[in-house]
Amino acid sequence: MTRSHVRRGMTSMAVALSLVAVAACGDDPSGPAQGGAVNITDAGFDPDDIVVDAGATVVWTWTGSLDHSVEFADAAISDSPTQASGTFSATMPMTPGTYTYLCSEHPLAMTGSVQVQ
Repeated sequence: MTRSHVRRGMTSMAVALSLVAVAACGDDPSGPAQGGAVNITDAGFDPDDIVVDAGATVVWTWTGSLDHSVEFADAAISDSPTQASGTFSATMPMTPGTYTYLCSEHPLAMTGSVQVQ
């Protein structure tokens, strides 16, 4: 086998592997759900409204210095403890709809929603 045959074979294999990788990253409905991320600042949730897939995980990250919480109106979704730093994640229901939440420390100023599609 000549070097050109080996090179062509390796190139063909690299192209085939690239195609497999692209296919694996496609919109496969059996793949992982698309989640979301929310920052918790001292002024509110950023963004305060997000859209995610059913069953997705949303992560809230404390970026300010005050105590805040994430408390859902729907009791089926876990609430965070009141804290001043760190992260909290919750898995959204499989049922489409809009799920609202608030900060128990600042319920009038800090509200948000997760729209599950």
